[in-house]
Amino acid sequence: MKKSRDNFLTNNLGLKVIALFAAFCIWLIIVNMNDAEGIRTFYNVPVTIEHSESITSNDRVYSIIEGDKVVLKVRARRSVREKLQASDFKVTADLRNMTFMETVPLKVTCSNTSVSEDNIKVTPSSLKISVENKAELEFPVKVSTTGTPAKGYAVGRTEIADGNTILIAGPESLLAIIDKVTLPISVDGMLSDSVLEAGLKITDKNGAEFTEAQMNSLDIKTIEGYTITTQMKVKVELWRLKTNIPVIVNPKGTPAAGYRVVEMTTTPETISLAGTEEALQKLAEGFILPASEDIDVNGASANIEKEIDLQKVLQENSEEFADLKFEDDAATTIKVKAHIEKRGNKTVNVSIANLEVIGAPGGMLIKLTPADKVPVEVTALTEELEDLDADSITMKLDLTDYQEPGNYTLPLEVTVPTGYELASQVTIIVNIEPEVIETETATEGE
Repeated sequence: MKKSRDNFLTNNLGLKVIALFAAFCIWLIIVNMNDAEGIRTFYNVPVTIEHSESITSNDRVYSIIEGDKVVLKVRARRSVREKLQASDFKVTADLRNMTFMETVPLKVTCSNTSVSEDNIKVTPSSLKISVENKAELEFPVKVSTTGTPAKGYAVGRTEIADGNTILIAGPESLLAIIDKVTLPISVDGMLSDSVLEAGLKITDKNGAEFTEAQMNSLDIKTIEGYTITTQMKVKVELWRLKTNIPVIVNPKGTPAAGYRVVEMTTTPETISLAGTEEALQKLAEGFILPASEDIDVNGASANIEKEIDLQKVLQENSEEFADLKFEDDAATTIKVKAHIEKRGNKTVNVSIANLEVIGAPGGMLIKLTPADKVPVEVTALTEELEDLDADSITMKLDLTDYQEPGNYTLPLEVTVPTGYELASQVTIIVNIEPEVIETETATEGE
């Protein structure tokens, strides 16, 4: 019996070994198929700087040129790959290992022991830095606002709690390209004075915002030397907005003999200003321009027009108008007109309702400029000018010879009351264009 069992174990031993080996190979193939090796890629993995004091202790600084974030390609079995996360990896750059070309080799480790460093490919493989002397300069900080406060309000003043000047220390080359430093805040929907927090924004001379790597290369402090690590506080003061403020401009000098200044007008007639309550109370009669902006009419025998930038007026007279400002993006330029007339003449603004149109072309749309009132200059022969009523003047426009589309400047036939005569011809701009008739197409089922 024992001999039979021994024969069973030893008979065809070679074939049995081969069969066992084949079974093992098949098992290995199946395992590898189900848990095959592959590559998984992780992007934007941050690099940790180590031993930076090896550079900074010598009063020098470094800035990262390339390699502060890397790409990792990891080779591992599927069962391992599926469990990996970017946080499992730590990529370090030891500045003590900096080469003469100012590159630092990167080292990567994985908390998962199934992944060795040999199975990880890092791109780029080194950190590129620039080492140079350290400098420190003062920079002004300006608050920049976005959004619009609640209706009826505007941003009056902004005040940075730590002051409007900061100290920035860092690589000389980096400080040399700084153009401006701002604190961007949103005032959208604000109803009252507030204290907001904002992070510094540094812009280079090409208008590009400093990158995270560039910001990390800087040491930012208040003018007193306190380090600014996160955000700065900004006090925002809101001013009430006053609308429909008349603009008052005065003439200076004397017109030519026989002429007079009839009135001073502005376009637009009114403006809107924001200000403190005290400043707005002083605008009860209007915004009176300083004497430096008076219109010189000396020797004038015709109307004088001039454009004035009111924003410039506020800036040049900052002591007088310190608590007033325009809304952001508001138009600040006005046109001032000194109306000069002969003594005994008067300009009367006659309503367009007093205009009779003759021979209007059919099927055409007629637009008149001016569209509301036409200025008519008259001379008094026997009566006082003050007694003249604008409604007593009639006007006619003859379009008999103007039946085609076009833009025309045409004379008006003006009739004035007895005792008056026209001082100059009156014209009007007429635009004739085809009338567009909108038609509705009936839909099926109506």
